[in-house]
Amino acid sequence: LRFRMREVLNAEGYAEKERQDKRQRQSNAVDAFKMYVQLYRPDVENVPLEPFVIKETFVSEGQSPRYGDSVLVKYLLLDFSGKPLDGIWGTEAPVWLRMGGGSFPLGFYEGLKGMRTGETAMVVVPYTFAWGEEGNPDLYIPPMENVVYKLELFEVKEGN
Repeated sequence: LRFRMREVLNAEGYAEKERQDKRQRQSNAVDAFKMYVQLYRPDVENVPLEPFVIKETFVSEGQSPRYGDSVLVKYLLLDFSGKPLDGIWGTEAPVWLRMGGGSFPLGFYEGLKGMRTGETAMVVVPYTFAWGEEGNPDLYIPPMENVVYKLELFEVKEGN
């Protein structure tokens, strides 16, 4: 019984550590956004003029997608507090998407354009490149909300 209790406590401790690490990674993206605005866009009130990519892994050789290409990707949509809103991540299989297919906001595709196969990145998307002044009630995104995408690019197939 003691051994089994220790296993449960270890598993709970591990899960809590994973949750803390995840919150820290999400917090890092928000901090990077704030630093970006302070350093490079002090004239803009907390909204960058275009999406920007914070790479977590770098690949010097790899294919970058263009509009019309198909991409195999995992993504996670976060609000600016770091709360997950949508996406596939973790153990879920990546999905094929068409670059510029219209299922995602422009900032999502622009972020992917700045990546290469094998890279993971956080993409900070201002509301002007996300869901604009209307927001997206289906995803619980209020009007004029900046969002963050965590992306992992696996493969690119050139479009026609």
